[in-house]
Amino acid sequence: MRIAQITYFLFALATAGPCYPAGGTPIRESLQAFVEQGTVAGAVGLVLKNGSVVSLEAVGYRDLATREPMTPDALFQVHSMSKPVTCAGIMTLIELGRLRLDDPVEQYLPDFRGQKMVVKQDASIQVLSRPPRPITIRDLMTHTSGMGDYPEAIRGLGDKRDRTLADAVLLISQSPVEFAPGSKWQYSSVGINILGRIIEVVSGQPLDRFLTDRIFRPLGMRDTCFFPAPEKWKQIPIAYDYSDGRLTPAAVDLYRKEAKLASAAGGLFSTAADIGIFCQTFLNGGRFGATTILTAQSVDLMTRIHTGDLATNQAGNGFGLGWSITRDPRGSSFPSAGTFSHGGAWGTHMWVDRERQMVAVFLTHRVKGGSNREREAFFSVAVTAAGRR
Repeated sequence: MRIAQITYFLFALATAGPCYPAGGTPIRESLQAFVEQGTVAGAVGLVLKNGSVVSLEAVGYRDLATREPMTPDALFQVHSMSKPVTCAGIMTLIELGRLRLDDPVEQYLPDFRGQKMVVKQDASIQVLSRPPRPITIRDLMTHTSGMGDYPEAIRGLGDKRDRTLADAVLLISQSPVEFAPGSKWQYSSVGINILGRIIEVVSGQPLDRFLTDRIFRPLGMRDTCFFPAPEKWKQIPIAYDYSDGRLTPAAVDLYRKEAKLASAAGGLFSTAADIGIFCQTFLNGGRFGATTILTAQSVDLMTRIHTGDLATNQAGNGFGLGWSITRDPRGSSFPSAGTFSHGGAWGTHMWVDRERQMVAVFLTHRVKGGSNREREAFFSVAVTAAGRR
């Protein structure tokens, strides 16, 4: 029954027909306009309502040079959209009793014992002291740990990926926090990678294997991975920079042939279908078909604001456990309070609107230049499309 339900959902995504009269859906027309303007090479957009496919559109090109068209199964680097996935992995260990949300990080990673905090810093001096308390797993999941950028020895790790997670986190442990844990919000990829290393230590598995066993395989997320096999490379769109009104291929590690780092903060490749499954699972309270990866209580905890009145990424948003949460639509990109979402570099984004019972996923591969116009246009038309169902 479980496999049948998953297969049916994937089939529905792959064969989704237009939900509007012939001549192009509003979603397709919106995305296609940007392809024609030359600001993106191609994109894939998915909208679900009440667990059913409203629209799955692939527009433009996977490769401008060969004019190979974009297809719904295109495999994108989704970067920071990996963060809620890692946090879901942490929650599975909490449900198993292997972790607690307010456990100090040093309980699982002893190298963090004795970590210092920056009290004063200027061009000539850095003053350190002990923080009021150690950083906790909750601090890492809510971006309130005080962890800053990667230390100098591994600066740029997010692009180079030339260290293992174990090696990277060992070096990170020697860095001081930049403020008292829990006192401020500061987005931290470093913090999420620490969570990834905790998963490895507690589970005894590499992060990629753990997430595959606990989340990807049970849910039928068949294309989601950290290191795509060579036979999957043909699904990966070329990444482009936008400058002076034109797109040029970006100088990036598109296939991660030599990568060592399974980045918990930004390492996943995925498709619109797979991301749709993950988001729908959260909208369903941790279940997809007959498969349960988290309890409804855990999903509620993850998608509830934990940062109080702290300023976060937008004036109308707070942060949950791995998710950005809309508190006040007037200061947010999303029209409904309680919407939870996360974006990634290169223009990717996913969001779940509980009020409308809808999921939307937008994927493209633009590394530098341009703006968020395409994504914002997709937000707007996705809500309209879902409202017609």
